[in-house]
Amino acid sequence: MNHNQSPGYKNDNINQVLRGPERNSLDRDATDEDSVREERGFLFEKVSNIFASLTKLDPRLKTVNDLDQWIKTSTTNWYLKAQVNQLYRKLYKEFENIKVLGWNPKLLKEELGISKKIETMSHSQLMQDDNYMLWIKFTEFWISRKF
Repeated sequence: MNHNQSPGYKNDNINQVLRGPERNSLDRDATDEDSVREERGFLFEKVSNIFASLTKLDPRLKTVNDLDQWIKTSTTNWYLKAQVNQLYRKLYKEFENIKVLGWNPKLLKEELGISKKIETMSHSQLMQDDNYMLWIKFTEFWISRKF
């Protein structure tokens, strides 16, 4: 047997060699963020967002108790936002009923005497007035639905 020949697989294709990465992938500016996305690609997006928010925590959080309090506050905020969204869904159903009865923002403004209230009350008083707030929210609903 010739010392230049191997007893194993004979490769007649002389151009076939081990290849490194493609040239254009070496030229590409890959960021750390890209590689982090690849590494944690198997994680759900929600979990990734939680990890990202944990890395941006307030530097004053130095103890486990601080972190625990931050988690409680975040959870409470999330819960309250969910409750407000649920109330708005119910409110918008009621606004649909008001609309079906033939009301629009102009008629409601006249019926509730909103023009007089605007002339005679301060802004903080208006914010405490139930009829004014009803008219404001109904008008927002009306505009958002493009009636």
